[in-house]
Amino acid sequence: MLEEYSDFCYDQVGAYVLPYMDSFEGIRPQLPRAGIDVSLPEYVSMMAFSALVGSAGSFVILSVILLISAGLAGIFMAMAFSIVIGGAMGVGFYVYPSLQVKNRASRIEDNLPFATMYLATLAGTGTSVPMIFNNLGDADEYGELAEEANKIYRDIDSFGMDLSKALQRGAERSPSDDFKELLWGMDHVLTTGGSMREFLD
Repeated sequence: MLEEYSDFCYDQVGAYVLPYMDSFEGIRPQLPRAGIDVSLPEYVSMMAFSALVGSAGSFVILSVILLISAGLAGIFMAMAFSIVIGGAMGVGFYVYPSLQVKNRASRIEDNLPFATMYLATLAGTGTSVPMIFNNLGDADEYGELAEEANKIYRDIDSFGMDLSKALQRGAERSPSDDFKELLWGMDHVLTTGGSMREFLD
């Protein structure tokens, strides 16, 4: 649904927002950490298109209501309110990724101690690291953490990425510093030939 809407918005206003991408570069690294799987131009297009539609729609509705109650002055009031509404929607889109990063990080860190014990148990049975993340991804009780594990396994299984690179990429897009440190630590263990079970214990 999100990808379809972002594609639609980009088709409508993408050409107009592309020259202003430098102003929104701060959002780029937040999108994958927020779990928003769209590109920066697509996200900014959603922001612009949604704000424009929200502003125009509210102007039409408020014009009818205020024209009846306040006469011609209601048109100007409706215009002012619609500008505020459009601006608020734009600001909402701008700050949403950073808020979502914080929320996802909190949920991941709540589950991380239990997930680490689960990973240690799997490692103790001789399960390979890719399959460890596959199993963690199938464990819905770990929520956002399971989603991140699924992405790591997808990078390996579907995209053919080597394990070390997949762990590094997972760390880079992780909203949680604690999970990021865990992934970097697992990568270090793999590259140095250490014991994954001992590390996770």
